[in-house]
Amino acid sequence: MRDVLVSPKPLFRDRDEEEVRGYCDALAWIHQDAQQIPISNETIQRLHAMTRGHIWDAGLYKEKDGDIIERYPDGQERVRFRTVPAQETPAAMTQLVSDWQTCIEDR
Repeated sequence: MRDVLVSPKPLFRDRDEEEVRGYCDALAWIHQDAQQIPISNETIQRLHAMTRGHIWDAGLYKEKDGDIIERYPDGQERVRFRTVPAQETPAAMTQLVSDWQTCIEDR
């Protein structure tokens, strides 16, 4: 774990190690520049890109719908969490950022 977090350019053995390093880098950026980082779609996508590494969807909003499904040993399933449909995600994120900015201004 130490090699993943402190090495200037680690060789990742798997996706988990790459993700851990991405979260470390994202947190370092936040701690270093918190006052200058705007709450925006661009910032959210940059953080997503940092934590996803070299995965094809890094920094992009989802293209396909995908609810969180819980599967039981007996084969039954239930929707654990219904996500925003992919087509609505960019607008939903824009609204989320706007709502956040309104909250900050009203503080």
